[in-house]
Amino acid sequence: MPLQLYRTLSTDRRIAAVEWNLSDDPVFREEMIRRYLRKVGGFRPATVRAWPPRRFAGQIVRRELEDAVDAAALLKVIFVHLEPQIQTRFLQLTGVPSNGAEIPEELPRPYAGREKVVGAVAPLGVEFGLDALTYLQALAAVVPDAWEGIPEAIERFHDVRAERRPIAPADTAPAAEDSADVPRPEPRSAPVRMRPPGPGQLAVLDDVVIVAIINAANGVDGCLRPEAAKRLVAELARVNGQRHQSWYVVGLYRSLFDDPDNDPGANDSPLAREWFLAGRIVGLVRRNKAAEVLALFDADAGCRALGQTGEGASGEAAPHLFTALFEAGRFGDAAGFLSPNAVAVSPRIGSRVLDAASALLSRRRPAEARALLDLVREGFRILEADGHRIDPQVLRQVQRRRGHCRRLLGEFDSARELIRPVAADEQAESEVRSMLATDLALMDAEYRELADLALPEDRGEAQRAARRLESVRVQLQDAVTLDPDGAAHALYVLGMLELLEERGSRALEHLDRAVAAFRARPDVYTRQGLLARAELHRALAVCLAGGTPETVVRAARMVMESTSEELRVPDWLIESLLISVGAADGSTAEELFNRLAESRGEELVASLEGLAGTIPAIAAAFLARASTGNLSAARRARAGRVALRAFLAQDNLDSADEVLGVIVDLARRGIERQETLTMLAGDDDLTRLRGVDELLWIRAELHAAAGEVGNAIALFRQVAEQQLSASAPWQRAEAEETIGRLSEFPEADEAIGQLRERLRRVEETLPAPEFSRGQREVRILIVGGNETQGRYEAEIRERLRRDAPHLTLEFYHTGWASNWGDTARQITDRLAQADGMVLHYFIRTMLGRKVRQAAPIWCSVAGHGRDGILRGIQRCAEMVEQKRGQQ
Repeated sequence: MPLQLYRTLSTDRRIAAVEWNLSDDPVFREEMIRRYLRKVGGFRPATVRAWPPRRFAGQIVRRELEDAVDAAALLKVIFVHLEPQIQTRFLQLTGVPSNGAEIPEELPRPYAGREKVVGAVAPLGVEFGLDALTYLQALAAVVPDAWEGIPEAIERFHDVRAERRPIAPADTAPAAEDSADVPRPEPRSAPVRMRPPGPGQLAVLDDVVIVAIINAANGVDGCLRPEAAKRLVAELARVNGQRHQSWYVVGLYRSLFDDPDNDPGANDSPLAREWFLAGRIVGLVRRNKAAEVLALFDADAGCRALGQTGEGASGEAAPHLFTALFEAGRFGDAAGFLSPNAVAVSPRIGSRVLDAASALLSRRRPAEARALLDLVREGFRILEADGHRIDPQVLRQVQRRRGHCRRLLGEFDSARELIRPVAADEQAESEVRSMLATDLALMDAEYRELADLALPEDRGEAQRAARRLESVRVQLQDAVTLDPDGAAHALYVLGMLELLEERGSRALEHLDRAVAAFRARPDVYTRQGLLARAELHRALAVCLAGGTPETVVRAARMVMESTSEELRVPDWLIESLLISVGAADGSTAEELFNRLAESRGEELVASLEGLAGTIPAIAAAFLARASTGNLSAARRARAGRVALRAFLAQDNLDSADEVLGVIVDLARRGIERQETLTMLAGDDDLTRLRGVDELLWIRAELHAAAGEVGNAIALFRQVAEQQLSASAPWQRAEAEETIGRLSEFPEADEAIGQLRERLRRVEETLPAPEFSRGQREVRILIVGGNETQGRYEAEIRERLRRDAPHLTLEFYHTGWASNWGDTARQITDRLAQADGMVLHYFIRTMLGRKVRQAAPIWCSVAGHGRDGILRGIQRCAEMVEQKRGQQ
């Protein structure tokens, strides 16, 4: 597949190819812009279009945006335009007419026959080493119909290597076919490329027998039967007794068929024994018997010696033994099994060791990863001593990982020594240099890695963390400069710094770009939960920064869903969070508060009481807590007092009166009664909700409920005396209700007599109500009072039927219920059909205020009892007639 082959190329070669295509093909560039914006995001299309080709190419390769069609085109770019010397030489060797590396379009296919193609392999391999193999594989993947015999040519390349022909970077003279006018390329650096293999490799005969045995073991149609396979193995061992690798087939047969008859034994050559064990191990691996591989390793010292050379039997078996040990979690045994020489000689072993070290780093096992990386480094030194040149990119990768091990182990000084040279290397990729600069900054700030960054629970620790990160701000900004279009790690750290200092907008500016990059590589950033944590931190930044209500609500919901301890929002940030969310959407802020209260408990709730006065949604949340049955009564009462103060501060008198009713009802039942009495006696602001007389009455009732009769009588008497001292005569008449309540206490008899005498003198001064007959109907709603006042209803209706038949009356007795919201709505509906309203003094203050706003005309009851109500009706009728006369 072209894409698979393309992915094996070095990053630098892929970037160069993509850069060339971006500059040469506008359609390709637009398609890459579309893919980048869809997968990564975070930028406007115009911004991406303005990027230089080299910068954009780096982003495309690192995000792996190329598909199979692109890979085919890019392989052609590499071998025709960027590195034409290989194809130019191949065309010369095969006799194909060309202009350098360009093949004329009119030339018919195939360009060359099998004999010429296969014959070109050896000289091509001598000149270009493994790059020649990559080129041949590219021909097979991209233009298989253009050259005959490409599969045989690739096989021939492997055979040449097995015959120890020098395919690696060569120091041989040019082949005889070289043309003087064709410049010879500089030898390319090999990747983790090891020395040419040693003697004793498996050959074609072995391959044929191995395939026959495997097919027999799998029961493939037309293959050898098991007994024939056994005879074949025995004959091969007998005829080739001096050829030690023949015993590989014997060992393979034994493992595939569980046949212990053939064994080289203790008296045979050690080399034969090694090949036999190698065959056994490969056979067990083919049968997925990892436990038996490990048992053989533990039981046989010969197996443990197979990790020494990397050649011959060692090269065949060591990769499997290493993998089995690693996957069993025996990391120390895996590292100790291999020698640096084996890693140097065998590319398979070197690759597996590097992959294993990377996996250990991902699992946060730096000590074990360090042992493997040190093993690779020793293998590199052996290669360099033999005159081999290691690919600089691979060297940088290994050195970076070695530094990462030491960072995770807290060995910052040695980590800096390893990382700084790579970070300063201008040949390294800009993204890598930026990451390493960020790593150095983190170490200077006393962090081992990105995953250590968190929002501390303690505010003091958060401030200390902010100071540490502030001290490396310049280094982080330099890291961003190194990779302006990426720098995800540096941007994430800068975003965390701003978040620690509660600067939401500036945090979001950095975290938006960092999280977009993390999302593009979930396989990397989901480790240790880093992506989830970054998403949460970005959501917090969105909330703190404000923005559209929709954006803030989405972010707040993400915060609400982050309930685990690892993704816990610290308490010191919650106040700012609620203020910002409350400014965007009150219902979301209330939901967020309730979620936090449920998960964090009453200590957090108590710390947020001060917010209720400034955030209506939080005040509403405290009202809900006061009204719910899920909390203890004491907590409900405390929540009610918080909500009451908050609603008064917000001038929300309706809600304040509602919660006052809840508090009083709880106090009547004995719940925090003393605290409520103290509040009623000491908070003058409550007179905005209830009159002074009514507040005294409530206090008296609470004392009475507590059995404190003396206090109750004193307060009721104070209410009556204040009513009798009022300036309006009908207000003085209101004392009747209070005197009636006092009469329920035998201890108040003397006071009652004195008060009734004063009331009698008041009532004597009130004129009797008089009605004049009107021509038009007047509809009046009488609101307030309870069953006591209800006794007068029949008498009043009879009087008016006789004296004022044009008056139509409706009575609505409100009583003293605390939940007056529904009552207010019902009265408002009735007022739509009325010309005026008479409001009885015996009504909740806030209910009276509410219905007065809806009444077309209203007046108060003018005194106590039946005559007081009649005087109110008289006055209301006069006001209606007067208004009609003005229209």
